[in-house]
Amino acid sequence: MKTLLLSLLCLFVWSQSTDALTDQQVVLGQNVTLACEFNLKAVIWFVTKLPARPEMILRTYGSPQQAKYYNNKFIRKYSEGGWSRLLINEVSVDDLGIYYCIKPGNDLKVMVSDGIRLQTTESPPSGNETEEKNPPQDQTTLQIPIIMLSLLTVVLFAAVIGLLIMNHKLSKEIPKYANAHQISTMKFCESNRGKTDPAYLEVLPNI
Repeated sequence: MKTLLLSLLCLFVWSQSTDALTDQQVVLGQNVTLACEFNLKAVIWFVTKLPARPEMILRTYGSPQQAKYYNNKFIRKYSEGGWSRLLINEVSVDDLGIYYCIKPGNDLKVMVSDGIRLQTTESPPSGNETEEKNPPQDQTTLQIPIIMLSLLTVVLFAAVIGLLIMNHKLSKEIPKYANAHQISTMKFCESNRGKTDPAYLEVLPNI
């Protein structure tokens, strides 16, 4: 059921236009509360961070029943903010994305709200910027020798295969050549068997 719902959410998110999104500015490190447009006590919240697929966060049932989390990693980050609201604790850059709420229904008859896109005008600390910029450069620097090593490995592998094939062919041709040489020698000996050189006969004394 969850897998099928996620598949439907993927189709919905990819087909939705940006005009249906509501931008909400946030301050990093502070708590943020998102309100569902359906204003129901029982809703499902999920988030999408393109190009990743949507992730289901929790389902609210209203007091006194507690919310149900779809993944334990969300317990400390998200909580029910009361009456279909979603509370995000200490927003970070990783929490930025598009949040949706779903009105549950029977037989997959669900309604999905317009997305709430979290944004921030704050720039991360200079230390983080340096860390974020350096990895791509390091990766680019490392990719060149890796590619060269891969090409060299392919060339060596092809050379080894070629030598093995040549060795296999030669091992088949050498016995054939040896057999042919032996056969020709035997034929020559048989053809001269019983014959005596005339010059040799002349010098033989009569006994």
